[in-house]
Amino acid sequence: MTRLGGPLSVAIKAAEEWVNMDPQLSIVDSFHQLVTFPLCSHPPKDPSLILIDALDESGSPVQREELLRTLAHEIPLLPSTIKVLLTSNPEQDIERALDQLGTETIDGLDVDGYRRLTFDVYGEKNRQDLRRFIQHAFARVAESIQASGTINNWPSFEQRQGLVTHANGLFLWVKVAADHVLGSSNPQAALDELLKLTTPASPEAALDALYSHVLSSAANSKRFEYKAYHEIMGQVLVPTSTSLTIDSICQKAGYDVSSTIYCLQALLTLEPVVRIAHRSLREFVQNSKKCESRFLIQEPQSGVSSPLHPELHLRFPLHKLAMINHYPGAQHLVPDVGSQIDPNSISDTPAAKGASGDIYRARFTDGLEVAIKSIRAYGAPDSLSHRDFERRCMRELTIWSRVEHPNILGLLGICVLGGEIAMVSEWMPNNNVRDYVTKHPHISRIRLMEDIAAGLQYLHDNNIIHGDLKGVNVVVSVAGSCRLVDFGLAKLANGYLGITTTTTMGTFRWMSPELMDTDDNERAVVTFASDIWALGMEVFTCDVPFAEYQSPLSVIVAVCQRKIPKRPLDQVAPELDDFHWELLKNCWSFQATGRPCASQVVEKLAALASSSKIMDMIEEVNA
Repeated sequence: MTRLGGPLSVAIKAAEEWVNMDPQLSIVDSFHQLVTFPLCSHPPKDPSLILIDALDESGSPVQREELLRTLAHEIPLLPSTIKVLLTSNPEQDIERALDQLGTETIDGLDVDGYRRLTFDVYGEKNRQDLRRFIQHAFARVAESIQASGTINNWPSFEQRQGLVTHANGLFLWVKVAADHVLGSSNPQAALDELLKLTTPASPEAALDALYSHVLSSAANSKRFEYKAYHEIMGQVLVPTSTSLTIDSICQKAGYDVSSTIYCLQALLTLEPVVRIAHRSLREFVQNSKKCESRFLIQEPQSGVSSPLHPELHLRFPLHKLAMINHYPGAQHLVPDVGSQIDPNSISDTPAAKGASGDIYRARFTDGLEVAIKSIRAYGAPDSLSHRDFERRCMRELTIWSRVEHPNILGLLGICVLGGEIAMVSEWMPNNNVRDYVTKHPHISRIRLMEDIAAGLQYLHDNNIIHGDLKGVNVVVSVAGSCRLVDFGLAKLANGYLGITTTTTMGTFRWMSPELMDTDDNERAVVTFASDIWALGMEVFTCDVPFAEYQSPLSVIVAVCQRKIPKRPLDQVAPELDDFHWELLKNCWSFQATGRPCASQVVEKLAALASSSKIMDMIEEVNA
């Protein structure tokens, strides 16, 4: 606001001097002196907006709650021409603070002068906004291309659609991608390479893939130096009280690193100060599981060692959790096993990450290794509101607590991790079935298929639709048997959970034709038949379905053209004979009513196994 100049700027600068003299001043008093009083003394004539962006990325939950109370106290005092817009991911502490503000009075006044809107990043409105932003972000590049007369109407409609899909609802993805294309020597080729990236399964994966691609492209430049890269990133990733500029970075490095800085301009903001474009870049370049070793930046070491994982609350009363308040019956579905977990055994970093939470490896005090699925909505694929996200978690907990079968991963109980409810199951050291088949190429794929089909039959026999059946949602036990997991998108076909749910769908490569072919005003509804379509999609190939198609649009077009996944070569899937291939083709019938039910798949697999044994016996006799 000081940049506006005039009396307002003078008043704010005077207030800064006064506030700096008293470090013990509360947030509300500081806000009043720095913002409220100057604006009331010199109110703007035109409508003005104060934007407080990304509250969830700032401070601790206690500090955020105090700031929200300060805003509730001070905003009503501001001139009527001023509105305040606060943006945040739906973190539970922020939701809780807003809920409390909506039921409290401050200084005798009801706090009801605010409205809360949930932004659906996968909704049609956001897709329209993304398309507009893509057109705006690529306008500078398009102007230069069209001015040269090489091509008109760039990016094309198909390219813009591809960008929308790759962005996974993230405007940040589009901005970084546009800056990358703008800074390249051949923008058209740079965009084509971007659209060849594997379609990400989540917003987090989308950013990771983009960061990896941009860094690799930067490293291919003759101006790029690895030594300079590590010097630059080492400086911009360390919090500092002084603003960094290109000159100051070069001065601290002791030589000119500006050429490498410009190679990284898609990932850095260069003016007025040099900083990373987003905190997700910090997380990427400091994570050895995501980032290539040549780009990896070691996290600064602190003098005090502390656990990185969320705190395990052994005696935290479940009924105090906000989620349990909304769904009190949840605490009685399964036992609280928090006291059985050794707090020192919890892995420092998640062993796996999903759209709805992180999975930590831990151990019971009796030695049993367990997986703890913490609940955290950090950019879920369907970008649910926090209330809808809670409903999904309760749906998963409710359904998971009801199932018991050798081919279903059992739910041992719940605990409180990081102040949130978490679900505890046995640890599966063989990881998911796709990884297992890759590491054990000679394992019987038919037997794995039988396990998966048996687990699915059990679910369907109990009127449960899995809704997200794919290789990463099938884990393998120590004994080598498959177990279905992840009931976040599961639903009861005929039943009532006591929870209102929204219809959701899984990843598009596993989606049946009827889930793709819906009107814009309709939501696709998962069914028993859509589960069958997804059955066995990658067990035989160790690859994602339709791996021959890289872009999401081409997969959708292929399915709409009634194409099925390509049959793998015999050396890739030697067990996949004509009979089993015919069964898979039946599962991929483009008419939902033409697909077999799960029990028929199990029976067919058993019959094929029996006939195979008979043939083996005949061959032995003849031999």
